[in-house]
Amino acid sequence: MVPVRYTLLVLLFATAASAAVLAIHDVTVIDGSGSGAQPHSNVIIRDSTIEAVGPIRSTPVPKGARVILGKGKFVIPGLWDMHVHLWHPQNQLPMYLAHGVTGVRDMGSDFTRVSQWRRDIVANKGIGPHVLTSGPAVTGKPSDDPKLPSLVARTPDDARRIVDQLEDMQVDFIKILSNVPKDAFVALTERARHQSIDFAGHVPAAVSATDAVESRMNSLEHMFGLFRVMVDDVAKPYDTFSEKKAKAFFERSALYGTAHCPTLSLWERMTYSNAAARLRDPRLKRVPLAIRTTWPKLDEELKKSAGVDAKMQQRQMDFYNRMVRMMKEAGVAILAGTDTGDPYTIPGVTLYDELALLVKAGLTPMEALRSATAVPAKFIGWGDSAGMLRPKFDADFVLLDADPLLDIRNVSKVAGVGVRGRYLTRVAIARILAGNAR
Repeated sequence: MVPVRYTLLVLLFATAASAAVLAIHDVTVIDGSGSGAQPHSNVIIRDSTIEAVGPIRSTPVPKGARVILGKGKFVIPGLWDMHVHLWHPQNQLPMYLAHGVTGVRDMGSDFTRVSQWRRDIVANKGIGPHVLTSGPAVTGKPSDDPKLPSLVARTPDDARRIVDQLEDMQVDFIKILSNVPKDAFVALTERARHQSIDFAGHVPAAVSATDAVESRMNSLEHMFGLFRVMVDDVAKPYDTFSEKKAKAFFERSALYGTAHCPTLSLWERMTYSNAAARLRDPRLKRVPLAIRTTWPKLDEELKKSAGVDAKMQQRQMDFYNRMVRMMKEAGVAILAGTDTGDPYTIPGVTLYDELALLVKAGLTPMEALRSATAVPAKFIGWGDSAGMLRPKFDADFVLLDADPLLDIRNVSKVAGVGVRGRYLTRVAIARILAGNAR
């Protein structure tokens, strides 16, 4: 069912399809390929596909096209958040779209509910990004989080049965949690490979990160478990960190094609870095009140942050940043992800924070932008049709009021959003943001 407050937005969004051709005129194109910005360009979109991208002199606007004035603006491919949880019953997918996120990878939620939201979006009964979902996560013991459905794999037979069950459900991939036993993990990964099902998630405590890579895990999340293969003494991880071991591990990740989703914004939350500003962010009111009331109390969180050792906090973040730089140097595919769905996260906004943290860690603004556009598209197998602004590619884009290559935080200055060939105007975006927090 489409929430009542979105009914008008759905109608407004759908009317964009009435003009079969859309033209963004005289805009600076940042196409996601890694090449430089292309000023004074036209982007021509026919139905749901990009027809042409080029200089205004050689790329004319077709007669009868709906024209979006792009002078002084920048257009980028639609953003992906590659680690979210759509586990709340309130549908926040429109808010992702309002913030320029045209694709999300849901890492564990109610599969039936999310699948219905996705069907509604595809059928133009709802608005939102592209959604890939794992459904219930695979764990070694029942989940203690009522929001996260899970399937328990204690034995190899459990693991093989679960892979078959998830395949029957037609999930997009399998999500693995930290407490899956080693023999169950081995059986699960063997079965998933045999049946050509992608699997990703945490490095289980019972296996090494190297084992996870060599099992062909598609992505490792949060940098969980990585220190164990990079230190000489796990009891003193920061003092015995080995550059040689870390370099070898990330080179192996690149060799086997295992992507990493660092979720630096999660680590910032876990270490309570910049807690006061983040916990008091006025944009938190964009999250529905029914969700915010489930979060830990603000005063309690501020009290916890006050008790954190600032030097240790900084040391932890420095190490996570160091690992991201080493990923980059080794040629690892880095995916921008946030764990949005957690307390004190905001769909779309937390991705802006993640991109800024990736730049702080050592990525260029272009590399950070690609971690949320072209790199995710290639990772999910859509690299020949999505993630860049090219002819014959999907017409998913974000129109910005400022240059994200000058300052990556300019991705937050959204003037319009396109997805599946439809255009979300400032007016529609404002209505989503105003109505979502009720």
